[in-house]
Amino acid sequence: MEEKLKHVSREMEPAGLIWLAGKMMMAPLMALAYGLDLLNEAIHEASVLARRGIEIGMGPNVEHVEQLNQETVRTDLASQATPEQPSIEISRESSEKKNNSQQEEAQQASAKVEVRYEKESKDMNYESGIRRDRDLQDDMLKLVRYKILFVRRDFEHAFPEREDLVYDSMDGSAFAAWKVAEFIQELQKGETAVPAKWLTRGYPEAQYVRNGQLIGLDDEDKKYLRVYYEVLERYVREKFYYEEQQIEILRKIAENMQNAGSGGNGGGPSSGSQSHHGHGGATASSTLQIGGAGGGQKS
Repeated sequence: MEEKLKHVSREMEPAGLIWLAGKMMMAPLMALAYGLDLLNEAIHEASVLARRGIEIGMGPNVEHVEQLNQETVRTDLASQATPEQPSIEISRESSEKKNNSQQEEAQQASAKVEVRYEKESKDMNYESGIRRDRDLQDDMLKLVRYKILFVRRDFEHAFPEREDLVYDSMDGSAFAAWKVAEFIQELQKGETAVPAKWLTRGYPEAQYVRNGQLIGLDDEDKKYLRVYYEVLERYVREKFYYEEQQIEILRKIAENMQNAGSGGNGGGPSSGSQSHHGHGGATASSTLQIGGAGGGQKS
């Protein structure tokens, strides 16, 4: 009996060695395969994050970011679903937490981008990929192109385009009110032609037309006036040399007083009286110069 057991054990020894050798050879291959899976997962996550960053920079929708995150989670779970690795559950949970945190960050970034775009859209219009500047709230000299529009139904018309230099800081509504009032005042000059569409429809009434020129609008129709504008260019305003101008004015006053004094020293009493009057005239003229200069400063 013992001899039979020894014989069986001798026959099983080669098979056990072959099995052990096979396991030892398979261990590096399994480790290499697992490492390649981890590398593939890291590359995929890096590409997804890069894509998400580009989308956020371009102003994506939150729904698109959420869909992208969901696809990433499904892909990660599918790539990690191997039954021979007991650490898959832990890796899957950590990956889900990471993706959830990334999804929240993407949503917050998208919300910030949308808020910024909404704020910019108040002062900027985008037409055919071209940014239209409509911000007038600064102290620079702005070259503004604008049009007066009449938007009453069946009488729509755009009056000729104009340009103006604006140096005051104002919002769009203030600029529109200013230009509408200016347009209504200019109509009284009779230099604005009546649109052909209006003539065919018998508009406006005869009291607002003179020699084919528009001289006014009905009060009820003035509410249909609109202003379209855009800022073409901005320039830094030149420095206002107030102190230098004041010094120049004082120098002229001093010269006038000296001339008046030298003119009155050569005569007698009568000449003294004349010089006194002349001095007063010079002072009066100097005062007028100061007043004129002050008016120029105000303008």
